[in-house]
Amino acid sequence: DVDAAAVRRLCSPEDDDEVSALAPLGRLDGWETVLKYDATAGLRLSSQDATVAGETAFSTGLEFPAGGNGASLLCTQRWARDQAGGWRLAQHRTIPYTALADAAAC
Repeated sequence: DVDAAAVRRLCSPEDDDEVSALAPLGRLDGWETVLKYDATAGLRLSSQDATVAGETAFSTGLEFPAGGNGASLLCTQRWARDQAGGWRLAQHRTIPYTALADAAAC
């Protein structure tokens, strides 16, 4: 299970410039939207992969939301180094990965 408070500590203090609603059945939301409704409560993760390119890193995985009725979401993240040299989550996207999955409803 994902701890929303722990996720919040990883998030960059600024929202990415690209934050907006993207299209039907897919979303790119700011941290407050993502975390305020306990969207991460009961979330399971699988098949994570990551690559580092200098001061930026990218990761992917599958998310299985607790309230998603069996739906799975492909997730991608962009990470950036902070001033202390640690990694901060700069952007998180979810994309429906199963038929009839709706990222906005999960």
